[in-house]
Order: sequence, then C-alpha cells, then structure tokens
Amino acid sequence: MILANIALALRHLPKLEAAVAYVGVLSYGFYLIHQPYVIRFGEFARGWSMPTFALVAIIPVAALAYGASYLESWVNGLTDQFLRKKDAKPEAGIKRAAQA
Repeated sequence: MILANIALALRHLPKLEAAVAYVGVLSYGFYLIHQPYVIRFGEFARGWSMPTFALVAIIPVAALAYGASYLESWVNGLTDQFLRKKDAKPEAGIKRAAQA
C-alpha cells in the first residue's frame, strides 16, 4: 500500500511511477520468501560493522528481489495459462451453440 501511494504521488513522472508500481506488485513475493534467507545472512554477518553489513547486504537483497520477481512471474504465467484454459472451454461451447 505504501508503494501504491508513492506511485500515485509520482503521476507526473510516468517512468518512475511505473517502476515503483512494478516493485510494489512484486514486493509480496519478496515478502513471502525472504525470511529464512535474511535470518541466515544475519547470523552469518553477526560480527560485521554496520557499514560493511550495509554494503554486503546489497548482494543478497538484490538476489532475493530478482528471485522473487522471477518466481512471481512464473506463478502468474502458470496461473494465467490455467485460468485461460478454463475460460476457453465455456466460450467454445457458446460459439458452437451459436453456429448451430
């Protein structure tokens, strides 16, 4: 919801608005898969200074974001195919009935 409001505020910058909206759409997938990886990375980096941690944390955050976006795109494609096949069957029956 926060990113949706930010995107709404960026209406005058369409490219930035689209980027923020895209991140917002994919953020739920990131939310669902991030916890075990972030906890593991936090344990691994326990003794690091904050600047070192912040610089190195960019790598797993970027990898998780990329993985979550790929996973969500794949699931959306699979869902679209499944729903499209279900929707196509009634249409085919209606078209056949109309032709008769």
